[in-house]
Amino acid sequence: MLLIWARQQCQGYPGIYIDDFTRSWRNGRAFLAILHRHNPQLINIKEVYRNSNRENLVKAFDFAQKHYGIMQLIDPE
Repeated sequence: MLLIWARQQCQGYPGIYIDDFTRSWRNGRAFLAILHRHNPQLINIKEVYRNSNRENLVKAFDFAQKHYGIMQLIDPE
C-alpha cells in the first residue's frame, strides 16, 4: 500500500519512478517530489534535477523535520 501511494504521489514528475524501497529513493528526488506535492511553494522542483543525490537527501530530510516534525533517522551517503 505504501509503495502504491508513493508512486501516485510522484506521478507527473519526470524521471521520478518508484519501483522499490531502495534504489528509487537513493537520489532524494522521490522524497522531494512527495514533499513538493504537499507544499509546492517551499521546494523548487527544478533545482532537484540539478542537485547531487546528497544535496537532495539533505534538503528533503531538513525540510521534513522543519515543516512536518519528522525526525531524521538515516544519514545521506
